[in-house]
Amino acid sequence: MTVYGVDGGRALVGQFGPFAGHWVARPVCLEGQPSWTLGQLWLIWDRTFARDTAGFIRALRCHDWSVLSCDWPASGVIPKGWRASLQPDGREEYGHVVGMGRTLPYYYRCDIVRGQMGLNGRRPGPALLGETYSWAYLWESGLRAMHVYTEAAGQWVHVATLPNGVWADLTEEMMLDIEARRGWLERAA
Repeated sequence: MTVYGVDGGRALVGQFGPFAGHWVARPVCLEGQPSWTLGQLWLIWDRTFARDTAGFIRALRCHDWSVLSCDWPASGVIPKGWRASLQPDGREEYGHVVGMGRTLPYYYRCDIVRGQMGLNGRRPGPALLGETYSWAYLWESGLRAMHVYTEAAGQWVHVATLPNGVWADLTEEMMLDIEARRGWLERAA
């Protein structure tokens, strides 16, 4: 059962650790595909964090995300259609982080997801609410590059590396090309 829509699949956002292939990330439950999430990651990095990569990664790792959106909400006022209902204890169902997006409801905690790429390529097992992830966006500090992975046949497949210079000049065409690679993998299977 899917509680949240999976229009673009669920994603992970995070970074590689100091040891080969090990990573830590947080979930993004809506619009995980590159045509949305990769573009929003770039906008958050560029606009919200003025290209401060360390601050950007730290902030991503602070929350489990419902959806990432740099313009959410620009004024700090939550749009009427996105206001969270108040729970019996007085807390709002969702959190909103200006310039980053909407967090998951406090009662659906996933916390940090950890894994390793490279040795066996396996994706993480069942995740938040029994769902799995379709995409992973992992920053590698040593290379100063964003890596994009997609799930295919139960394994993570590396589909793109965006070194800092390419990442800084990310285009819509590049995001769509990366997203199309998943379709190629699905057809080949």
